[in-house]
Amino acid sequence: MRGLAFAQARAHAGRYVASILAVVIAVGYIVATLTLSSTVDASVSKSLATQYETTDVVASGPGVTEALLSAVPGVSAVADDVSTYVRVDSEAKGASYGDALSIADNPELRWENLSEGSLPAGLGQVLVSADSGIPTGARIAVTARDSTVGAAAPTAQVVGLVDLSGSAQRLGGIKIFTTAEQVSAWAGDSAKREFRVAGDGSRSQQQLVDSIASALPADSTVLTGEEATDNAAAEYMGGTKILSTVLLAFGAIAVVVAALVIANTFAVLLAARTQELALLRCVGATAKQVRRSIRSEAAAVGVIASVIGVGLGVGLAWAIGRVATAADVPVPLSSLSVTPVTVLVGLAVGIVMTMLAASAPGRAATRLSPLAALQPMESKPESVQVSVVRRVLGVVILLAGIAMTSWE
Repeated sequence: MRGLAFAQARAHAGRYVASILAVVIAVGYIVATLTLSSTVDASVSKSLATQYETTDVVASGPGVTEALLSAVPGVSAVADDVSTYVRVDSEAKGASYGDALSIADNPELRWENLSEGSLPAGLGQVLVSADSGIPTGARIAVTARDSTVGAAAPTAQVVGLVDLSGSAQRLGGIKIFTTAEQVSAWAGDSAKREFRVAGDGSRSQQQLVDSIASALPADSTVLTGEEATDNAAAEYMGGTKILSTVLLAFGAIAVVVAALVIANTFAVLLAARTQELALLRCVGATAKQVRRSIRSEAAAVGVIASVIGVGLGVGLAWAIGRVATAADVPVPLSSLSVTPVTVLVGLAVGIVMTMLAASAPGRAATRLSPLAALQPMESKPESVQVSVVRRVLGVVILLAGIAMTSWE
């Protein structure tokens, strides 16, 4: 029966086009959404990993200081990372909102890629992101919550540009970079602070984590560089997760529509093969075997369409990534990420959906008794006379539709 099922699928291949197309669209949409989601995750993590590339340990907490960390055996360098939310006013861009970040004094822990100018030498000097539209040499006014009057420079001079292309840092608005002292002066008690630590190689990363944790107060947080990267990526990817969920909801609608198309296609196809299926029953095939043959046809359609759909979805995600990169979209889509789960989900959705949608027409086709199904049916074609009036009305309606769509 399996051979017969595949022979029937080949014989009626043209009639399965609608079902295959429906499955390809539904599976391709779902795979493209999942691939783009995993691509964003991978790209964000990759871009943020640059910040923690040379970092072994990240520590934070109210009692953590640079002096405490520097005294721990195995520590080579410590960077005091201070950040705060700020408003930046400039002649070039007007008011912009984003973050002020400190630059590490130690080159080993400095991750910023300077594309123009020089590093800040003290208070009143900053770097800005290269895509901010603010040129080197411009003066900007920086306003942060809880600014310390007198200690902070009310205006600062842009002394250089930082290249953030392909980085998730671009998602949070404008970025300005300066010394930790300047950011602390702007932010006061509202500053967010963490310390990045590089080891000297004498201890493993876990040993260094344990040593630092034992040297700090009990309420301190001590993470590895990889864990800090994951936490930072999670902050940036919250919005993309919501968007992926919304898009997958539309994918569920596409699956339902595809299932209706498949059920209708199989119902029409099996109705046209009523006598053929009845003849199989008369020569000894059981209803169960006939239903199994129909399921095999559905499985073949589902497999072929799902494989095409997975390929289409991956290709669509790749094309969107290339277009987004060329258009300099802030969301990083630099590296395509196709996970095994995405491929398996696409194949499973397409195959299972096809077989479930075809099951009801398959059961209906075997309910009629073989002898009743073999009764001769009226096959005389019905003559259809198209009147002149109908033709004229059709042309008039067509012209009216064309006129309405072109009317401005």
